[in-house]
Amino acid sequence: MPASSPFRPLRPSHAAHPSPLSSSSPSRPTAAQTQVKPRATGEVAQMRLERLRRECRELEEALGGADPDKIVKDHIELLHLYNERKDAVQVIVGKLAALEQVPVNEIFRRLGIEADD
Repeated sequence: MPASSPFRPLRPSHAAHPSPLSSSSPSRPTAAQTQVKPRATGEVAQMRLERLRRECRELEEALGGADPDKIVKDHIELLHLYNERKDAVQVIVGKLAALEQVPVNEIFRRLGIEADD
């Protein structure tokens, strides 16, 4: 480093900042103290499993016996139908706006359709 540099090389200061890995502090728990007991872990897992089973039963009841895959498939089909109709309306409104020589937003406003519908 040049002599005119405002930076000095870093020097380790072990006495001022001891490594937390090199010494054991009495305030830190030992590995044996931090281990979770297998029985407690098993009980927690069992409680979580029961909670998930209960939630699953509640969701199945909310579906009323309907097949979830069919519900999703029907919803997707409805979204496709909606998008096809929305596209058709956009084309018609665009042609009407061109015929009347007004902005598309003006046609939407007259029809009472929000621009983001």
